[in-house]
Amino acid sequence: MQMSKQDTDKVWMDSEVPTVTVIHSENRYPDHAGATHDPDEAVAEVTYLKSLPTYDGKLHEDDLDKVLGYAWRWTNNVDGSWSRKELKLADEDGLLHENGDYNENVKVLLPNPRYEGREMGRRSSMVGDIYILNTKAGSIMYSVDDFGFTNLNDTIKNAINENTVGESI
Repeated sequence: MQMSKQDTDKVWMDSEVPTVTVIHSENRYPDHAGATHDPDEAVAEVTYLKSLPTYDGKLHEDDLDKVLGYAWRWTNNVDGSWSRKELKLADEDGLLHENGDYNENVKVLLPNPRYEGREMGRRSSMVGDIYILNTKAGSIMYSVDDFGFTNLNDTIKNAINENTVGESI
């Protein structure tokens, strides 16, 4: 579903609990331990719950960065593994440590890769990955950029409009 900037406001007004589907684009580091070679995999669904302190019972346009930023944070390996659904992880010596990236609001959609018999976590989200914001009013697709996110629905719509200007129907 393609949505204009005007439709984006309707998505926010009609929202209940938004989710973000995270699609990891083709891995740019194929030789990394546990790397997958499948391009464009939907790897997670992140739920932005009403109970979060930043949610006031209604989503507003300026909440977009909160929702997408939340999905970004919780699909990155900062202090453990976001995709390994364990509260504690063993290090190379077998010692257990808190998994600081565990979040019950992140649903992993694919099995984790294995390397030399060990379960590995999924890679962190990065530039070029796709986030799809899902609400009861519709979906909007975003690309992860160097700084923030680009609304791909608007980009696609503008490209179509630019290519059809002056054409007769």
